[in-house]
Amino acid sequence: MRELRKSRAAEAARYGLYQLYSPCYFREFLMRRRNRWFITAALVCQLFPGGGALTNRFLLGAQEETPRPSAPGPAEEAKGAIPPLPGGPANTAIIRAKTQEKAGDVYTLRGEVEIDYRNLVFRADEASYNDATGEVTARGHLALDGGRYDEHITASHGEYNLETQTGKLYDVVGTTGFRHKGTRVTLTSSAPFAFTGKMVEKTGPERYVIHHGRVTSCELPKPKWTFAASRIVLDVGQTAKIYNSLFDIKSIPVFYFPYTRHPVEKLPRESGFLTPSFGSSSRKGFIVGDAFYWAINRSMDALIGAELWSSRGWAQHGQFRAIPNDRTYLQANYFGVIDRGDPHNRINQTGQDVHFVASSMFPHDVRAVASLEYLSSYIFRQGFSETFAQAINSEVNSVAFLSKNPNDFFYDLQAARYQNFQSTQPGDVITIVHAPTLEAASSDRSFGNSRFFWNYEANAGGLSRSEPGFHTSALVGRFDLQPQASYSLVAGGWTFRPEIALRDTFYTQQLTPAAVIGSPITNAINRRSFDASFELRPPAAARIFARRRFHYRLKHSFEPRA
Repeated sequence: MRELRKSRAAEAARYGLYQLYSPCYFREFLMRRRNRWFITAALVCQLFPGGGALTNRFLLGAQEETPRPSAPGPAEEAKGAIPPLPGGPANTAIIRAKTQEKAGDVYTLRGEVEIDYRNLVFRADEASYNDATGEVTARGHLALDGGRYDEHITASHGEYNLETQTGKLYDVVGTTGFRHKGTRVTLTSSAPFAFTGKMVEKTGPERYVIHHGRVTSCELPKPKWTFAASRIVLDVGQTAKIYNSLFDIKSIPVFYFPYTRHPVEKLPRESGFLTPSFGSSSRKGFIVGDAFYWAINRSMDALIGAELWSSRGWAQHGQFRAIPNDRTYLQANYFGVIDRGDPHNRINQTGQDVHFVASSMFPHDVRAVASLEYLSSYIFRQGFSETFAQAINSEVNSVAFLSKNPNDFFYDLQAARYQNFQSTQPGDVITIVHAPTLEAASSDRSFGNSRFFWNYEANAGGLSRSEPGFHTSALVGRFDLQPQASYSLVAGGWTFRPEIALRDTFYTQQLTPAAVIGSPITNAINRRSFDASFELRPPAAARIFARRRFHYRLKHSFEPRA
């Protein structure tokens, strides 16, 4: 009988039958066993007139601001319902622990302690909790989760005020921007932040003062870089101010900063100078440089920097990026060098390289794309390219176009420029320019319901070509039209498709034969051609092998065509 009473009392406690005015659960009462069942039934059935018995509330001042609920009606009083307290459950704390003792306003909690308050969850092995002030003193596997920025903090011990969200924690490891649920972790920020500290003071809901700790936003659990500092002021959602820090790469100190800042935001974009760069090169000498990052707004940013090369001169580099809307993107890159000349041959390789890329979707499904590049000289690319593949690339391409593709018809308006540097000598380059050219085409379309099909390709525009010893006019007109017709015959698995095409191309200039290249003359030329072709496809043969190879079944198909 005694064991039956114990099991029933435990079951009642598990389902909240000891809950009075607040969701505080008491799994054990410090009373003699023979009185438990009687007192439990009395507590459940009795309607208490007291307004604050065994209720954990912190914002007492909120009672004056929050209107009190109306008195319960006769039906509610008959059922023994307890009216809710002013302020609602947002200002109450839920306590869970294996054992709980109460002396005045202080609860002593032991074993898997958990206190839920607002959007915070506080856990520890042991804790003492003051109901009147919200103070918690905890020891052993202390953990704090929640907040606007999904903070997760673990410590060996500490003191914390749940109401003011202030306190001191020791031997701390913490993260922001991670949402922990059991063993699963979800990112809630594009730049999660991690920190450790021997002692961490929390001076506000979102401010931490870290003493003798490290911070990083590199990939966890093994970050490639960290800042180690004696004092760090971390404002979650804003910035981390780092004082007297060492910048470590792979746990090796590489640079000292008397003061630096690091953004701690869901979308971290903050203007400021980047970490200075230092190096040495056999071609450039000693290298020192820095750059400034400008967060113009949420949709635009820019990077402007320079480097001093002791053996050659100085270099400038810049980048601009913008995403004005969800259908537009553009980026511009600049790299230039003011060169004093190679120390061995004194050849000056001063130059610039500019690259611009943009893409946008205009109304009525008109797409615009541009990829433009300017290279001042090939000798500049050979002298200052970082890779061998880039150094030997003598071509420079630029193209821009507008396109629209309604109902299997294709319309394009484009312009292009092509350069091929033949050597490092100035002017030794082939340049081909396509002036704005209009192109139109269609996919195969049937004549009515027959098996006859037609399509066409047409374009009109201008072009020019120049190279040493050969130059066309500034604009040579070119007009081209090519209609096509075909028939598709399918019988017994065989497909037979004959096709004919007519092509007419008109140029405003022509090339006269010569020994090497030839020379252009301003006489128009019209080229006409007739094309005929057919395609024959017999039935395809295939086999799927039942025997598996490396857990896969093999299929062999034979599809000839002529």
